[in-house]
Parts: sequence; C-alpha cells; structure tokens
Amino acid sequence: MKKICWLIGMICLAGGFLFAQEYPHDFKRYPFVQYDINTLETFGNHPYEALFRKMDSLYFYGKGQVNIVHIGGSHIQADIWSGRLRERLQESVPGCNGGRGLVFPFSVAKTNNPWNYKSKYTGSWSACRNVQRSRDCQLGMTGIEVETNDLNATVRIIPVQLVGETEYPSYDFFRVKVFCSLDSASYGIIPSDTTATYIQRTDTTAGYVEFTFSRFLDTLDLKLARLDTLQNHFTLFGITLETNDPGFIYHAIGVNGASVPSYLRCGLFSKELAMLKPDLVVFSIGINDAYESDFSPARYEQNYDSLITMVREAAPNAAILFTTNNDSYKRRRNVNRNGLLVKDAMERMARRYQAGVWDLFSVMGGLDSIRQWEKYGLAQHDKIHFTRTGYVYVGDLMYSAIMKAYEAHLGKEEGAHD
Repeated sequence: MKKICWLIGMICLAGGFLFAQEYPHDFKRYPFVQYDINTLETFGNHPYEALFRKMDSLYFYGKGQVNIVHIGGSHIQADIWSGRLRERLQESVPGCNGGRGLVFPFSVAKTNNPWNYKSKYTGSWSACRNVQRSRDCQLGMTGIEVETNDLNATVRIIPVQLVGETEYPSYDFFRVKVFCSLDSASYGIIPSDTTATYIQRTDTTAGYVEFTFSRFLDTLDLKLARLDTLQNHFTLFGITLETNDPGFIYHAIGVNGASVPSYLRCGLFSKELAMLKPDLVVFSIGINDAYESDFSPARYEQNYDSLITMVREAAPNAAILFTTNNDSYKRRRNVNRNGLLVKDAMERMARRYQAGVWDLFSVMGGLDSIRQWEKYGLAQHDKIHFTRTGYVYVGDLMYSAIMKAYEAHLGKEEGAHD
C-alpha cells in the first residue's frame, strides 16, 4: 500500500497536477464568491510547518498518517462539509486513505447520522448531548453519549458507498477503539462477529477498549457482556475505525446546536482527543454563539480560551485553524451582523495562538451574501444552513485554501534549496 501511493504521488508531483484540480471544471460559476481571497492566513510558523512536513512525508514518500479533527455544530454533525474535505484530501494521495477514523452511532441517540455510514442498534438506550444545559452527564470529545441498562443491546456501524450519485470511499479496518465507561459497574463490550478472531486490550487511563482483528472488516457489530454480577449499565462515547495505512484521517465532531460552552461541558474531552493524535484541529464553532441576542465577543473569546487550553492539553503541538461563521439571518428576517464580530474575534485568536484562520464569511461574499447562496440553491431557506450542494461546495473552497497554503510551503522549500 505504501509503495503504491508513493509511486502515484511521485508521478503526480512530477507531472505538476497533484493540486491542479483544486476546483471542479465549473467551480467558478458563482459570481458572488470571492475566489481571490480564498486562502488560509496563518500566524507563527512552527505548528503549520510541522503539519506541512508530515504532508511532505505522505506525498513524497507514502509514509505516515495526517490526523485532522474538525469540531463544530450541525454543520459538522451532518459530515457533508467535513466529508467533502475528507474525500478531497484522501483523493489527493491516491491509494492511501488512512481510514475512516472517528464515528458515532447517532441513530441510537435518535438524531441525524452522517451520510457516509449507517448506524443500527437493538435494545433500549438513552442519550445525552452537550447542548442540554440542564443535564448532568459525563461526556467525551464527541459531545454526545448513549447509555443502556439492557444487556441485550447491540450497536452496528455499516459503511455506505453510494448516496444518490455520490460514491464514497470503501473503508475497511482491522483495529477499533471503543470509548466507553470502564467503571466496575459497567458491562463489557465485545465484537459480535464470531468469524474474526481478535485481541482485546483495555486502557482505563485513556478510557477505551481496543480490538485488533485478524483480518480486515468493513462492518462493525458490538454487543454487551456481563463480566461481573455488579455490572448493570454501559455508556458509549465514540468509536474509531483504524488501519495502519498511510494517508489522511479526517475526524468530524459535531453536535446540532453546539456552541463553544457546549464543548466546555465535556469532561473527558482532552483525554479522548489525545488518543486521536491530531496534527490539525479545525474549529467551526460560532454560528450558534452568534445567534444569541446578547452575544459578547469578549465572552466568546474567553470561552474559546478555555477550549483551546483543553486542546493544548491533548495535543500541544497541533496546528489550529479557525473557520469564520457563514453569513446568516436571525429567524429568516434579519441579517445577523454578529457574523462580523465572530470574524474579528477569530482573527484576534489566530494571532494570539499562532494559529490559522479561513475566512468563510468573506469568501462567500460577506454580509447578506447568504441570500445569493439561497438563490443559487446553495443555502437552505432558514438562511443558516447550506444545502447538500452548498456544503460540498464549502468543502471544495476550504480544500483549495488548504492546498494553496501547502503549495506556498512547497515553494519556500524549493527556494531554500536553489
């Protein structure tokens, strides 16, 4: 696998077309989009240089995995925007997709599941999300958990390769981490597949059970097991589907309605995030914060300061990227000028944390541009969310901005060797 993607990568680089197809052929058909400013602005060199050098290793030698974690609200829970980025990045290194990464069985919590895998379950479950301020529940990095007392409960994760005319990559895996409750009263969790032998390892410090299978699988079936008479419940926080193959791994973390304080309620956030070993953490949290009538930029930044501290605890050397809010309306009637305040706040934070910022707000056309996006079928009538086509388009725009930054890095490397 490494040799194949290395050879393809070298051929693409030699031919000069690895990043040439940043946009589909008809990409620039929207006159209101500001293509000329579609770039990443980065402050400080070390975090992004470390990220880009890992990309060098992947593109030039077919070695290593680049882990990206994208955190947000409903924009990310649906995993269309983040899914498009996953698709484009993995396609940029043909034959090396790195694996699916983090998933959650959202259907168990009776909420929308990403398009590119299905989750099924049996038994009686309850759910808790980080947006439920009145609930006192233990939460991890996904911001959502499901719990059961039903020993017969099961969970299944099934890949989806075709949605309409969209074909998704085929993800298989041979290693799984199940982030879950591991106290003495918790049921055990084991694979249901009796045809695949596995080795089980439990890391109580990191909070997960790991299974390494003797062969690659494309569907995960889990069931509960009572290992002690005192065990009476089980809580699931998330699952990673893993391989050792080189490539990009794009983990999407999103909860409908989530704001920055929502993730501050996740007590296991740092401990679990550390297990993903992120090279880049992308923050797309702000649309729900800015929707509040008493929005305060100072309070918004203070909350982000706390969240950045949690991320730094988990991944001190990871690069950080802020994506500004999309333009939006309040209750479909009034343009939300708080988007401008979020934009300014993120630029200040990017400087403060030697991070990067992708200014989606300006790229999409600035204040009141959401009406144009709606007119062209890219935004929904609520003037907050995008359509499926719109989310894919945002993913293409962001992919282009990332690749422009990476190409600038390659230019500096080439200049240093002249």
